Amino acid sequence: MPEHRGNRPPPSGTPNGPPHNVTEPHNSVAANTRTPDCVIAVGIQTGFIAPPTQHIPAAVESFLARARVEHRFFTRFINPGPGGPFAKLLGWHKLQNPKETALAPEVEALATSVVEKNGYSPFSGTGLAAELERIGANTVLVCGIDTDVCVLSTAAGLFELGLHPVVVADLCASTGGTAAHTAALTILPRYTGAHNIITTTDLQTHN
Repeated sequence: MPEHRGNRPPPSGTPNGPPHNVTEPHNSVAANTRTPDCVIAVGIQTGFIAPPTQHIPAAVESFLARARVEHRFFTRFINPGPGGPFAKLLGWHKLQNPKETALAPEVEALATSVVEKNGYSPFSGTGLAAELERIGANTVLVCGIDTDVCVLSTAAGLFELGLHPVVVADLCASTGGTAAHTAALTILPRYTGAHNIITTTDLQTHN
């Protein structure tokens, strides 16, 4: 089940078919897009902070400090270790110790709920889907790390639940670098629709 943090006020801070140009997300929000009910911030953890992703914690902190979003779910990936698929199939052993799995300091206080997961999807083996149903979620902003892995999986999962995922492209990045991030922005419209890939500027325009 998600770990509830209560409705903590965000800290004050200073702001930060596929589209024709995948480096520039669709610049309009669908006409039926409602004010977002909640945000799912994916994998903003110390173990995922690298040169291509190091700007994300501060950018998300800045955005949420001024956004009117009551429910803020942060996912926390924990590698299941030797018996899990990441070690067995990929030979990947990171994100097992508490130091690496911790949320980045910039965003830790922003979470109203923390969802611990052991795979790409935040819906497998967690209570997140039930919690979204309980709060009556409809439009869900998605941001975080990695665009091409867990962000994509989260957006696809929301779509399959019948919810409206909106990926905020400039609040996403990949440890795989710009090429991996851009590849995900090419693929995501096939999952959720090009009009559901936006930027923080689009949200400011439509609020």
